Amino acid sequence: MCPDPASLGPNAATAGGYSPVEVPSEDATKAAQAAAKKAWNADSTSDEGRCYDEVIAVCGATEEDFINSVDVTAACSQVVAGTNFKLAFTTTIPCDREGKAKLENTAQ
Repeated sequence: MCPDPASLGPNAATAGGYSPVEVPSEDATKAAQAAAKKAWNADSTSDEGRCYDEVIAVCGATEEDFINSVDVTAACSQVVAGTNFKLAFTTTIPCDREGKAKLENTAQ
């Protein structure tokens, strides 16, 4: 996702670049949870928002359930006027067996 500065050699310029973050990281997890919350609250007129609305209606999960299921798998940070992150993460909308059966063969 981002190069390890040590792998770039002794003369590599990395000032201002992205550096790997050890996972799990509280800051990376918070950034991923904020991204998940943004997706959760997507406008229901967008494709993404309609998908969440349908799944949530069937599964009955809450925003908190969804955000708490975030699992960061890789992260890089860039320190500039604040900290930027590049993240790879998964999250799961909790759904019981009956709800999963209702969603089978749908676009989700």
